Amino acid sequence: MYAKGGWIKDAANHECIGKPCPLGHEHSMWRFDPLPAQFVGIYRARQAGIRPQDIMSNCSFSLFLSFPQSVDTMEYPLTLYQNCRILFLFVVIPTILLIIAFLRHDRRIDTIPGPRLHPVVGLGLKLPSNATALFRQWAEDYGDIFKVRIGWYNWVVINTPEAVREILEKQAVNTSSKAPSPLGHDVVTGGMRMPTMPYGPQWRAQRSVVRQITSVPMTSTFVPSQEFETKQLLFDLATNNGDSQRFYSHMRRFAFSIVMTNTFGTRVKDINDPDVHNAMRSQAIMRKTLPPYFIVDELPLLQILPKWLQPGRREAEECGKEVLKIKMDLWRRLERQHAAGKAPECYGREIIEHRDTWYAKGLTEEDLAWICGGLVEAGFETSAATLNSLVLHLAANPRVQTAAQEEIMRVVGPSRCPRFEDLRRLPYVRACVKEMLRLNPILAPGVRHFTDNDVTYKNHIIPKGTVLLANTAYLHFDPTRFSNPHDFMPERYLHHDLYSSEYAAMSDPYKRDHFTFSTGRRTCPGARVAENSLGIALAGMLWAFEIRPPISDDGITEGKMDLSEKAYPNPGFTTPGPFKARFVIRDEERERIVTEQWEVAMKEGYELRGVPVDVNGVVRY
Repeated sequence: MYAKGGWIKDAANHECIGKPCPLGHEHSMWRFDPLPAQFVGIYRARQAGIRPQDIMSNCSFSLFLSFPQSVDTMEYPLTLYQNCRILFLFVVIPTILLIIAFLRHDRRIDTIPGPRLHPVVGLGLKLPSNATALFRQWAEDYGDIFKVRIGWYNWVVINTPEAVREILEKQAVNTSSKAPSPLGHDVVTGGMRMPTMPYGPQWRAQRSVVRQITSVPMTSTFVPSQEFETKQLLFDLATNNGDSQRFYSHMRRFAFSIVMTNTFGTRVKDINDPDVHNAMRSQAIMRKTLPPYFIVDELPLLQILPKWLQPGRREAEECGKEVLKIKMDLWRRLERQHAAGKAPECYGREIIEHRDTWYAKGLTEEDLAWICGGLVEAGFETSAATLNSLVLHLAANPRVQTAAQEEIMRVVGPSRCPRFEDLRRLPYVRACVKEMLRLNPILAPGVRHFTDNDVTYKNHIIPKGTVLLANTAYLHFDPTRFSNPHDFMPERYLHHDLYSSEYAAMSDPYKRDHFTFSTGRRTCPGARVAENSLGIALAGMLWAFEIRPPISDDGITEGKMDLSEKAYPNPGFTTPGPFKARFVIRDEERERIVTEQWEVAMKEGYELRGVPVDVNGVVRY
């Protein structure tokens, strides 16, 4: 017989985090029955000479951890407490939460319209899976801005370009921060990851590094490497897509190799490269540990608990060690290459050569390693997801392919592959890229900001400590700005000849092409590099291939491309899951050109600022 409120033997209802219990229990065989036996567990642990923190650190959902004990040996006060558990769980705790919610409620936010939700947690402890659809509908209902409560914080969701400019740009000094994340940011990333870092001196110092190394002249430096990677991409698509699925990995290799070459001076020739594995592992950890993964990030009051008692603390520390090792291994490899004179032109080399300047700004070696690692993660995911989304939509829209192909033939012709300088005369190809960035922004329903001080919009006050969201679910689908907003129509952008960053700098917010690269002081610094990579790759693919749906199971007819929400399995990140598509070479001459240009490229490499670089991305002598 086991204590009520403890672990109950039942294999079906417990998720184990895979760490051993110090008491030797097999937790994969136990489920949890609520709170009070927690205290019995700690009491018996002390009697057995086991530290409570050892229990709390190693067992799943550790705040409420307990373990089996015989009821017959329990002291009467604990048994009495167990008998009151329903009162405690369903009366006392909700009452405490209601009191806290009432005391924290800032009535100034009540002037902002919004849906009626639960009085304590609002929409819930986290964004629901249908947040994109909800926020789009509420934008229709409430206009420029609306408020919702999600867990601990009030959110103000911003739905028009004018409101974005007034709140996130003109008042950027107070709206450029991020919500506190005691475990997901402070522990897992050591407080050094810029996209989740609160606005302050450390963020500004890191941002100054990034802005210097991603300047327009530096961006132009890497065009030869982008053209080089495009040659391998076209060759891979022509020779290794027999199952109509491998193209998906080729796109990811292409995107990853570009950001690795730009950042660390190291090419990635195969998707199975250890660098790819490590980067994906790092990215998976950070994506998994974003709020609301740790309850401490959602309920900041739990920070007052001792570290050993904070739920998930041990897991966060282990994740942090693994991620930091991945970052530092790449950084130190580049340092060794630089010391040997073999590091080609890249962001990391620029940082190393000026690191005394960055140290003087208060940054550490680990900060610099995190900056480089962050550039890889951000650039890789955006480009890879957008390329695969383009393949998905192009295969479903032969009309768009025909228009793009005709433009490429007029400008480039059939006898050579498009080059970077051709992109200026390929407005329809560039429009395809912009339309896809509008249709499938990477983060859905948008990028979050956080207010460090009160801000105002029209007659409303948005209090300090509010989460702000530029609602791309509506900004990109507003029917008053985009006719048939869910359709893939590159024609919308035929007269948008500038980079996204140039439109973002304009005073008229309604001239913005899209908000995928965020806004204000949180605008993505690598947007220009991403647009160059996407443009070069797309022009090359449409010159060489016709992108077609896969053959159906009958072996004769073409299947249909799935453009529904099911094609994007992760509701928070608009990355399509693996799918099938055929790359049909347009003619034998183009197949010959694709093969020969890659054979030459492998032998000759390319040049960065006049310095020859080999096929591995290493300086040649």
